[in-house]
Amino acid sequence: MRVIVIGGGEVGLTIARHLAEEKIDVVLIEQDEARVRAAAEALDVQAIEGNGASPTVLREAGIADAGILVAVTSNDETNLMACAVASKLNNSIHRIARVRNPDYMHHIEQYGAEHLGVNLVFNLDVETARAIMHLLDAPAADAVRYFADGKVRLTGYQIQPDAPVIGRHLKDLAKEFDLRQILIVAIDRAGHVIIPRGDDKVQQDDFLWMIAHPDKYQVASSLVGKTFHPLKSVMIAGGTPAALHLAQQLEARGVPVKLIDENRERAEETAEQLHDAIVIHGRAIELPLLREESIGAMSSFVAATPQDEDNILAAILARREGVQRVIAMIERYDYAHVLGSIGVNALVSKNVGAVNAILSMVRKGKILSTFILGRDAEVIEYRAMETSAITKAPLKDLDFPRGALLRGHRPRGRGHHSFGQRPGPGGRPGDRVHHEKGD
Repeated sequence: MRVIVIGGGEVGLTIARHLAEEKIDVVLIEQDEARVRAAAEALDVQAIEGNGASPTVLREAGIADAGILVAVTSNDETNLMACAVASKLNNSIHRIARVRNPDYMHHIEQYGAEHLGVNLVFNLDVETARAIMHLLDAPAADAVRYFADGKVRLTGYQIQPDAPVIGRHLKDLAKEFDLRQILIVAIDRAGHVIIPRGDDKVQQDDFLWMIAHPDKYQVASSLVGKTFHPLKSVMIAGGTPAALHLAQQLEARGVPVKLIDENRERAEETAEQLHDAIVIHGRAIELPLLREESIGAMSSFVAATPQDEDNILAAILARREGVQRVIAMIERYDYAHVLGSIGVNALVSKNVGAVNAILSMVRKGKILSTFILGRDAEVIEYRAMETSAITKAPLKDLDFPRGALLRGHRPRGRGHHSFGQRPGPGGRPGDRVHHEKGD
C-alpha cells in the first residue's frame, strides 16, 4: 500500500520514517527544497517538491494507487484542501488531516470530519495535553498509554538503582509484592524490547512496562524503586495551545494550577479562557520568578513552552527546586536521553502521538489503536470478531506468534480488546494576569 505524507516538518518526517521502516511505500510531499533533499537522503521514501494540495503534484505522487493520504503541514487550510482534492482524484483513499484551528475543530465536532472531505482529524495539542494528563494521573510512571476506552492502562517505569526488582526472577516477586491486577508485559533494555517470562531477571537501567489497575500504581512504584506522589497542584510553563488544554483539564478536576507565559498578550488571552487558574506573565526559566511563585510547594511541574530548549531548562530548574513530578513536552525526540539523565520524570512528544494515530489507520483488520514500544515492539489493540480464529479455540491450541503477549478485556456484550507484540511587551515579568475567583 502506498501512503502519501504531505508536510516535511518534524511530524511529517517522523511519520514517514516509521512507515518506511515497515516497508510501506511512502511518498513525501514538501514545498521547501532543503527539506525535500534532506528527506530523500535520510529516509527510504520518494520525496517530491511541491504543494500537497495541487492536483498535479498529487497525481505525480501516485494518488490513484495510494491507500492513505496524511496531511500534516503547519497550515490547516492546506491540509484540508489536500484531503478534499484527494477525495476527487481517488474516492477510496483514506484521508487524515492535522488541524489546529479551534473553529475548524468545533465545526468538525458539530458536523463530522466527512463534511470537510476528511476521514480522520487529529489535533496534536489536544492529544498532547491528554497524554500529559495521563502521566499526571499515574504519579510515578515515566510513560502511560490508555486502551479499551481507558479501562486498560499501560504504564512504563525507569528502574531506579535501589529498586527491589533488580537481579530477581519475575516469578519470585509475588512472594513479596501483591501483584494481583499487575502484569509485567515488557522490558526495554538498551533499546531492545524483551517479552519477559517468569525466569527472566530485571537489570539495572531497564525500563519496565506494566499493565496495572490505578489502585495498584503505588505497588508498581515500589517495585521499580520510586516514591508515589499524588497529584495536588501543578505549575505549567505555558505559551502553547497544549498548555492551555492541560490547564483546562486540570481546572475541570479542581486541581490548583499556575501557568507562566512570557508573552503578555497571549497570557491575557489565556487568562480569559481559564476560571480558577493563576496566569503569570514571565519566563519560566527565571529562577527568582519560580521561587516567588513557590515552585517548591507544587506537586507537579509541566514544561510546555514552544521551545524545546526552554522546556528542558525549566524542567531542570523545577527538579532542582524539589518538585517531585516533572514532565517536559518536546518536539525533537532526540532530546529524550538528555531529559532522563537530568532527573526529569517523563516526556511527551507530539510526533510520537501523531505516529501512533497514523499507524492505527494503516493497520488492516479490526485494529483500534497502536502504540510504539521502543525500537522493535508495538502494542496493538484490536477487537475479536465472531469470525476471528482467536474466538474458535483455546489460546493454547492456536498458532499464536512467538514472543507475543495477550491481555484481554471484555466489555459488556462486545468483543475482546487485546494486546500483541511484534519483532513580553506591555507588562512587568511576574505580573499576575489572572487570579483565582474572589481575589
